[in-house]
Amino acid sequence: MGWTAGVTRTTGDLITAAQWNSYLGASGSLDYLKNEVDKIDDVSGSAPSRALDTIYQNSTKIRLVVLTGIFNVDGEEIHIYIGPSSPPSVYVGCIETRFNENNDIPITFIVPPSYYYRAVSAGSPNINTWYEFNLH
Repeated sequence: MGWTAGVTRTTGDLITAAQWNSYLGASGSLDYLKNEVDKIDDVSGSAPSRALDTIYQNSTKIRLVVLTGIFNVDGEEIHIYIGPSSPPSVYVGCIETRFNENNDIPITFIVPPSYYYRAVSAGSPNINTWYEFNLH
């Protein structure tokens, strides 16, 4: 949504819905914004059975993935990759341990529609939880 310049406004000015719509156009209208906010109700979540070192493909929705890893040995890691083709090659982050503890460490990442994603292990970490939320 781009900004369309309008009349100069100062702090305290009241702007009507019609003025707002004329400044921002249809994509910035109050009706448009209400519809976007209403998408929050469309979020669905699941706890699918997922495995490390396996490639998955997202559906047509934006997906928020939250996973936690359990690490038993110092230096174990889980690296996250996403991408428009398989195998995904865009590195987005990792979780790791450096304290030789059995930790339950989280990582969160977003997968665009139709993208592939995977969690690659270094060492022998385990997945404790894996949640996926389709945002709209």
